[in-house]
Amino acid sequence: MTIMKRLAKVDNEALDGQASTDAARDLFTSIVAGDVTPAHEPAPRPVRRRKARLVLAAALVTGVAAAAVVLGPGLLAGPDATVYANSAIELQREGGEWVARIKDPYADHRQYTEAFAAVGLDVALRLVPSSPSGVGKLGRIGASASNGGGAGSPESGSLSGGLAIDDCTGADCWMTLRVSADFTGHGEVRIGRAAKPGESYENVTSAAGRGEALEGVPVRDGRTVAELLPEIRKRNLTVTYSRVLTNVGVVEGVTSDGVKSTGTSLSFEPISENEVGRDWRVWDAESVKLGHVRLLVTEDRLPKNPLYN
Repeated sequence: MTIMKRLAKVDNEALDGQASTDAARDLFTSIVAGDVTPAHEPAPRPVRRRKARLVLAAALVTGVAAAAVVLGPGLLAGPDATVYANSAIELQREGGEWVARIKDPYADHRQYTEAFAAVGLDVALRLVPSSPSGVGKLGRIGASASNGGGAGSPESGSLSGGLAIDDCTGADCWMTLRVSADFTGHGEVRIGRAAKPGESYENVTSAAGRGEALEGVPVRDGRTVAELLPEIRKRNLTVTYSRVLTNVGVVEGVTSDGVKSTGTSLSFEPISENEVGRDWRVWDAESVKLGHVRLLVTEDRLPKNPLYN
């Protein structure tokens, strides 16, 4: 109470007679007449924007939720799913096949397996480093059927027969793999992707192909090593050699119409540059990695190219 007593205060007695002054009476008259004009116009009230901000925030949340429906793994997985996606791959059911669009060719391959498993398919997909002409191209396909069915049989559906790689040569397209929806076996697929700096190619293609180190150079005509080396040196390429061995053994097989066929098998043996004669014949050149090619050679001149005949 002591502190309150120290505060300045105005008593009713101190105001006695104040309302009777000329200034007070004039102010009272003006107020009653409604003629009071403020000395300054009041500033306009600010527009309330909180509601607008809330609406915008709600729209952003809605957009994120919509993206999650498309991209979130597992949201639509299951035997009746028609679409599934994770950060690496997106699968969509289109009629009698699953269309897999590869969004990240450098992802862990287990993400691809996870996606196929989510829609009931056992497909092991791997993206392997490739030379330019092999990017987006099928490197290998294999299938083992369940319940005794072979790949492409009615019991197992179709992998090899119902698989296709959509053409994808531009920078903005997704590599696309199509798999029969009724496939019930185990499938393994390899597709070439662009190699990282220093990576050796696993999806090997001819070095004379489009976009390759020896594009436009004839390498399948049995020309001599001496004839090809100047072109290789001019392009500042590293060169190694592999000897083509023929007549190693006779392979028997059965054609699609049941007729037995025979063929000569081939094998390849790495060989040092010192062992290769300048008169040896070149039957093809392979891209090994950026700036490196491998020549496939034989010591003797053969009547035809053993790799393509």
